[in-house]
Amino acid sequence: FSQALRALSTRPAGAFAVTTTADDGPGSLREALTLADTIQGADNSLIRFEIPGEGPHVITPEQPLPAPVEGITLDGFTQPGSGANADPERDTAVRTIHLDGALLPTGGTGLILAAQDSRVRGLVFTRFAGGALELAGNSNRVEGCHFVSNQVAGLRITGGSGHRIGGPAPAQRNRFSANAFLHITEGTGSGGDLRIQGNFIGVGPDGVVGTPDFLQGIELAGSGPSLIGGATAAEANRMANRIPISIIGGRGHTVRGNRAAAEGFPIPDLPVFGNDPGDADTGANDLQNSPAITEAAVVTEGTRIRGTLGSTPSSIFALDFYSMPAAGLVLERHLGTTSVTTDAAGNAAFEVTLPVRALRGRVIA
Repeated sequence: FSQALRALSTRPAGAFAVTTTADDGPGSLREALTLADTIQGADNSLIRFEIPGEGPHVITPEQPLPAPVEGITLDGFTQPGSGANADPERDTAVRTIHLDGALLPTGGTGLILAAQDSRVRGLVFTRFAGGALELAGNSNRVEGCHFVSNQVAGLRITGGSGHRIGGPAPAQRNRFSANAFLHITEGTGSGGDLRIQGNFIGVGPDGVVGTPDFLQGIELAGSGPSLIGGATAAEANRMANRIPISIIGGRGHTVRGNRAAAEGFPIPDLPVFGNDPGDADTGANDLQNSPAITEAAVVTEGTRIRGTLGSTPSSIFALDFYSMPAAGLVLERHLGTTSVTTDAAGNAAFEVTLPVRALRGRVIA
């Protein structure tokens, strides 16, 4: 028998059930994560929850949980009494499985996914000092979770590519609230192809802005590309934060269609840097120049917008337009998109009539 050969477990997926809130021992989440990691080269092992009694069921790890190196599906919605959201405008999910980091050593992360193609859904992550969930592998999915009252960050993306946070389906919606500094942060080690869609970040379960949390919503430092939001209303994130989105590194980060608001004044999705001739400056997202709107008017057909863009010569750009109140705390509204092509000098004039009528007295950006 060659020592180079190794027997692999053939335990079927779905064999691992969490039946207790104890931190260790038979039926614990820690044991299930450890056992699931013995399934090598197979499809994801499903970790389901079957804890007796009414929820919520709170699991409070005293030491860091095992970081799976094999793909897993950790599904809190399998717990009886739990249920995924089905409302396109609200978050009505019932999450009865809570991971509470109050007893972890200072700086500890709740759960680290170092493998690829893992999926976490239907869990509440709370009171973790170093971040609740960390994605370090490739193509991991986070759906239907609630990240609340964590220190530093709710969700950290430290490596890999192809991650999906939320999605256009109501059941995929995550909610982030009252995390101490950042709700979602993508570090420099992330390789791109990131999508963050359909989430509630700093807004209540009704999807309506009340008082913002004065925090940063999403911070992007990965190499890119990434897509935050999308072309449809279902892909838009709803955000109420002091700084909804901050791009501090990488290229090709696309922010589109989101509905964001900040305390005292609305903030567009992308940070606005000073425009420069030819858009030759460098930095995060190439310090992309912004269009200048010279006229916006409500007309019979919708909203007519005129303006100019000065950027790189002979290039095609997509322009997104938003309607927002001149003051107050209200989610901005995505009116639509058009494209322009700059001339050899890098200049383009545009006039577009979008088939949506902006409310009178609002600012167009």
